[in-house]
Amino acid sequence: MQRLREIKMKKITGIDRATAQSKSTANSASTERLEASHCVDTQSETVSENGVQYFGSGAGIREFSNFYELRNPIVIDGQEFITTEHFYQCKYRCAEESQHEFVFPYGRLSTFEGGISHVVDKQEEIQKKSKFWGAKNGRRPMAGIVPKMAINSKRAKRLGIKLKRARDDPGDLSLIESLFKRALYAKFSGDAELRKMLVDTGNKILVEFDRGAERQAKAGRPPLFTGLFKEGRLFGKNLMGRLLMGVREKLHMEDAERVR
Repeated sequence: MQRLREIKMKKITGIDRATAQSKSTANSASTERLEASHCVDTQSETVSENGVQYFGSGAGIREFSNFYELRNPIVIDGQEFITTEHFYQCKYRCAEESQHEFVFPYGRLSTFEGGISHVVDKQEEIQKKSKFWGAKNGRRPMAGIVPKMAINSKRAKRLGIKLKRARDDPGDLSLIESLFKRALYAKFSGDAELRKMLVDTGNKILVEFDRGAERQAKAGRPPLFTGLFKEGRLFGKNLMGRLLMGVREKLHMEDAERVR
C-alpha cells in the first residue's frame, strides 16, 4: 500500500516523495497548503498556448501590472494610492506608523517622480531607473517600483520606514489575497478603459510573466505571484493572474446583471 501511494503521488504531482517529506517545518506546511489550493500541479499545469495572455511590468499588457501608475488613484478606506503595489506594500509590509509614506499625494514615496530620488541615492542610478521605469513613448510610468524597492530591509532602515514583515509569507496567503482582491477590484472597476481591457481578455488564462518561473519550479521553489508558459505547461503558482481572473469574473457578472 505504501508503494502504491508513492506511485500515485508521483503520477499526480510529478514531485519526488522524498522531496515532499524533507519539508517538515511549519513554514513548509503553509507552502504545501498554498500549492494545493492554487495549483493543479505544484510545478506546472497544462494549458493551451492560444488561451494564455501575459501581463506584467515588462511583458504583455503593462496596464495589468501592479506597478502601473493609474490615471486616478484607487481609494480604499479613505486613502488614495497611485498603484496597487503601493497599497499592498503599505498595508502588508509596513508598520502603521510608516504607512503614510505611501499614501497619495503627500507621502514621500507616493509617486514615481517624487519617490525614486528617495529609494535611490545616486544621481546616475536615478537616471537609469527613471529611463527604465519612468514614463516614455506616451506610456505611464511603472510607479510601483518605488514601494517595491522601499521595503528592502536595508533601504527601509535608511529611509526610516518600519517594517512589520520582512518578506511575503505563504502562511499569510489569506491576508495577501484579501489585500490584492480589494486593490485589483478598485483598480479595474474604477477605470472604464482598464475594465474593458480586462473584460476583453475573455476566458484567457492570465499569467504575470516571469522568465525564471520554469527554473524555480523545477527546483521546487515555484514563484508565488508569477508564471511562465512553456511547451504546454504553466510553471509557477501565478497567484496574481488567478486573482485578476477572479476580478474579471466579478466584472462579467456585474455586466450581465446590468443587461437584465
